[in-house]
Amino acid sequence: LAGVCKIRVLCTRQFQNKIEESVYTLLKIQIWRFGLQHDFDIQKSKIINKRTGSEFLFYGLWRHIDEIKSLEDIDICWIEEAHNLSKEQWDILEPTVRKEGSQFWIIFNPRLITDFVYRNFITKTPPDTVKRKINYTDNPFLSSTILKVIEAKKAEDEEEYRHIYLGEPLQDDEGAIIKRTWLMACIDAHKKLNIKPSGKRVIGFDVADEGKDLNASAE
Repeated sequence: LAGVCKIRVLCTRQFQNKIEESVYTLLKIQIWRFGLQHDFDIQKSKIINKRTGSEFLFYGLWRHIDEIKSLEDIDICWIEEAHNLSKEQWDILEPTVRKEGSQFWIIFNPRLITDFVYRNFITKTPPDTVKRKINYTDNPFLSSTILKVIEAKKAEDEEEYRHIYLGEPLQDDEGAIIKRTWLMACIDAHKKLNIKPSGKRVIGFDVADEGKDLNASAE
C-alpha cells in the first residue's frame, strides 16, 4: 500500500525506549527480504518510500502520548502488542486519527479477559471492525523446533498452552486476592451441584480511603 499511494502510518506500542524495540526492525527486514531496499529511505527514526512519499512513524505510547495528539494526516495507526493499551490512551488516539477512511490496526496476544483492549474490541466489538484470531496453526513456515516446544507445553499444562499458543485470555490476575473464576463458579452453583441454597444473608460495607469509588457494599 505504501508503494502505490502516499500514506502516513503511525506505528505504536506501549513501551519503546529505543527505535529497535518497535516494528521498525521488522519493516527493515521485510524490505530487504523482498528486495525493496532501493524504494525506501530507511532513516534513524522513520522509513520513507522514495516514490510515493509514504511515511512510517514510530512512537511509544507511555512516554509520547502527548506528542501523538499533535500528529496530523495519519492514515493508519498500527498498535503492536496492544494488550497493555489503556482506556485513557485510546480516548486520545481515537479522535487523533480522524482522517477520512483512516484505520486502526490493533495487534495483541490476549492476556486477561478483563483487559480494556479485549473487552472493547473482542467481547464488545465496535461497528465497522474486522477481527481475526490468528494462531501458530496458521503459520506454514513454523520450524519443527518450535512445534516440539508447543507439543511439550500442551502435554505439560493444557491451560497455559491454550493461553500462550491458542490466544485464549486468562480469567484470573495472579495478583487478585479473590479470583474471577471463583466468582464465576458461584453463579448458579446450587444448580450445578444439585443442592438447595441455604444459610444466612450477609451484607458487607467497605469505606475506601481514596479513589473514585468512595465506598462499596456487597450482599
